[in-house]
Amino acid sequence: MDRGIEGNNTINFRESRYAGQFNILANSDNTFTYDLDRYPEEPSYTSSSTTEIIYDTTSKTAYGPIAAIAIPEKGKGYTRLPGVSTVTSDTGTGAILEASSRSIGIPKTAKINNIGFDYPSDFTLRPQSKLPQIIKIEALSGLKAVGITSYGRGYNQPPQLVVLDGVTRDKDPDADLSYNLETPDEPGYVDIIENTYGLSNITPIIVPINNPNGIRVTNLVYDSSTDTVAATLKIAYSLAEEFPIEIGDKVFVENASVGVGSTGLGYNSDAYKYRTFEITQVHQNLGNVGVVTYSLGGNLPSGEIPGNFNSTLSSGILVRERDFPQFSVVLEPNTFNANETLTSETSVGPVSGLAFDYDEESQWLTVEAASDFEVGKLIESADRCKRNCIWDSSHIWH
Repeated sequence: MDRGIEGNNTINFRESRYAGQFNILANSDNTFTYDLDRYPEEPSYTSSSTTEIIYDTTSKTAYGPIAAIAIPEKGKGYTRLPGVSTVTSDTGTGAILEASSRSIGIPKTAKINNIGFDYPSDFTLRPQSKLPQIIKIEALSGLKAVGITSYGRGYNQPPQLVVLDGVTRDKDPDADLSYNLETPDEPGYVDIIENTYGLSNITPIIVPINNPNGIRVTNLVYDSSTDTVAATLKIAYSLAEEFPIEIGDKVFVENASVGVGSTGLGYNSDAYKYRTFEITQVHQNLGNVGVVTYSLGGNLPSGEIPGNFNSTLSSGILVRERDFPQFSVVLEPNTFNANETLTSETSVGPVSGLAFDYDEESQWLTVEAASDFEVGKLIESADRCKRNCIWDSSHIWH
């Protein structure tokens, strides 16, 4: 380091000349052009681990995630943050919004009711004090009830059920559900054999697996240029109205093997967080076996491949999403009691025994601990292992 050089040992970040607000000219469904007022610093960029290329638009015909939220009138008199009950969209799904504030609900003052007495004059025995930690948590939830809104089609035996977190879409390892089919004597129902207490407080997704109503396929071939898979059906259909799949259908893929020892991710939906894939082409080939093509929709991670379909080890099927049973889920958020001991990777301490030291609605929690709970770490009750929560990293007070 040469201290004689101005700006030594520093890095200056400058915004790219590609960045800014521009009027665009759409070339196709997935490309657009815009003019720069100056020659850019580089002739081109490619999105990578070191270069992030993103954009947002005010276009009313473009599709994509929410870029920003505007609040023209913030309201008055709130002593706690309101929630967001619904997000309305003609085509979009899956939006999760949470209100935040830099002023509502924060502590204004702290008061020490008793400062103690009779401390020794020896400064080597000087006591230390640590105020309780006031933290904002995101309470996880368990299953209170699972109802059935549709029994599905083609089920002569019940499928197994997988519970996916409503935010991360990760499979919950603890939940164990039993789906009981409707019979002439009684309606169908779902038994919660083993509950979970680690779900985000957003309605989870329940997916049937090991389905008995799938359409058999004899081959799957991946096309990397279009990110699509061509599936050859096993059964031949002679009439168009009998053909089971049409463009726009979404299919769930099961029992497709790429062989032992393959480095491919495979074709089964469980390798893609149990997602379904949209049918983009149908070749009925009446009187002979047909071929349908579905899109992986960009779900194949960069650098990964599905691999080569192994017909010997496979009994692959496509299950239409419209044939799935549908479920309604009621969640029960976890709570904390006074003096309940909480643990994380970095700290341990009890919930304060004073009144109002855990508010279920605002989810502010007061904990007395000698060391700090860290942002983003899982907190678990040492008294009842089912009590879990996650820190909200934007709200921490010590």
